[in-house]
Amino acid sequence: MRIIHLSDIHVGKDATNIREQHFSSIVNWILNKKNLHQADYVIITGDIVHNGRSKEYQDAQVQINKLNAGDLKVFSVPGNHDYGFSGIVQKDKCIYRFKEYIVDNVHLTYPYCDPNTTYPIVLLDSMLSEMQNNHTWGAQGEIGAEQLKTLEDILYHLDSTGKRAIVALHHHPFFYNNFLQLRDDDAFKSIIKQKGSSGASRVKCVLFGHKHVEKRFNGDDGNREKEYGIDVIFASGSTTEPRPNYADKLVVPVIDLQHNAITNFSIS
Repeated sequence: MRIIHLSDIHVGKDATNIREQHFSSIVNWILNKKNLHQADYVIITGDIVHNGRSKEYQDAQVQINKLNAGDLKVFSVPGNHDYGFSGIVQKDKCIYRFKEYIVDNVHLTYPYCDPNTTYPIVLLDSMLSEMQNNHTWGAQGEIGAEQLKTLEDILYHLDSTGKRAIVALHHHPFFYNNFLQLRDDDAFKSIIKQKGSSGASRVKCVLFGHKHVEKRFNGDDGNREKEYGIDVIFASGSTTEPRPNYADKLVVPVIDLQHNAITNFSIS
């Protein structure tokens, strides 16, 4: 099973529409290079739009629809910017637009689980309790006790059927400052750290974004994958920001869960 991991696209951020152009270039590359990347799924971990305006969601929808039409199933979770202006002003109408235009299901609730992939994909909304609890400053997130309880139930059920999950959310549970913090990160990490009936972690892979810093958590500076028994823990950088360490090109990360490998493809 191979997954393309996109994040922090921020459609509408720049007056020049450069983010939209970069998103379109990436989508075209994904569609034209299917024999190269061999992925069937795209997971987008939030901040798809920047200010929550209707046109931003509509512009993003055009690209997502192209992926879906090209037989790539797209899974998306909301980030703080998807909830409203500049990521710090949260409004109900914005999350409605996210569900209407981005996931095409205004009745969708999180956690959402698609059990029909090799590793079931579980999506979390790390802004849900942030908004419900009226936190009105900063770019922090909060999953909330109800979502976390449902996540625990989902992982328990999947484990009972011999399956391990992919878990995706926007906020970074390992690497942040207070301004960007996932408030209930310890509760989340306690759940994903639990072992299943086979002795292995119930979670195969954890994906997130938010910091605009790409990092795989398997290095000498803190091997979270080994600590948690999770095969891949990966934070995406911003999809629409060219990378200086890739000659200022855009980068598309492809995660191969058969070999627990990540390949970054650079595009012009």
